[in-house]
Amino acid sequence: MYGIIHILLMLCLVLRTQTIVINRIPEKIWGKHWGGNFTELCGIPCIHADNPPNPDAEFFIEMNDDDVRNAFNIQSNVPIRILGSLEPTHYYPLLKLEYLNTHFQGSAVLDWKSDVPWVLIPNMDEVQNIKLPEDPIPKATFIARNCWPMNGREAYIKVIDSVIGIVAPSRCFHNAEWPKCGERDCSKIEAIRNYKIHLAFENGDSPNFVTDKIYQAFEAGVLPVWMGTRDVAKAVPM
Repeated sequence: MYGIIHILLMLCLVLRTQTIVINRIPEKIWGKHWGGNFTELCGIPCIHADNPPNPDAEFFIEMNDDDVRNAFNIQSNVPIRILGSLEPTHYYPLLKLEYLNTHFQGSAVLDWKSDVPWVLIPNMDEVQNIKLPEDPIPKATFIARNCWPMNGREAYIKVIDSVIGIVAPSRCFHNAEWPKCGERDCSKIEAIRNYKIHLAFENGDSPNFVTDKIYQAFEAGVLPVWMGTRDVAKAVPM
């Protein structure tokens, strides 16, 4: 149990604070989105790996830790290699657990069977207490950065737009400017809150691929229309 908790704490520190504070020294650490001298970000001495072992990784850690090794029943002379990513398998097949379980001792991906699953869930207490707009605009919003989906969502968006109208202030299907909230740009929650519907359309239907799109609709207090994996029923209140 301690080994599993050890991994969870370590990954949370890597992802949230970009600092690692553990009792033992990782031999290699690699992060896609970290700039500058990575070794200066470590809470202990560490070595920055020049290249990840998998080009689809968000981060990669290699370390020697007896507690983690015992938790995963790893041979004592084998370094512990942990890989994590928020990318979907429909774009990056090498992130499938079948591959990761063969080449790594630990995984942190968008799959509930992963050793450390990534789950993007808001504070549901806050969702239950949100203040809904009195007169929401009878249109749907759509916000996305990836305009090359693998599930044909653009065709559905065009049909919905012809029926009720869509407000799309982001890169894909762009037809409106991003709204302002006073002097600043609105957050995504603020941008969709004044409309009746939000199109929570993922860019593919990989198993267990559920990002924060549908949760953001709940958080904003609007009706989500979902497009993606059937596994969404495991991740949201039904």
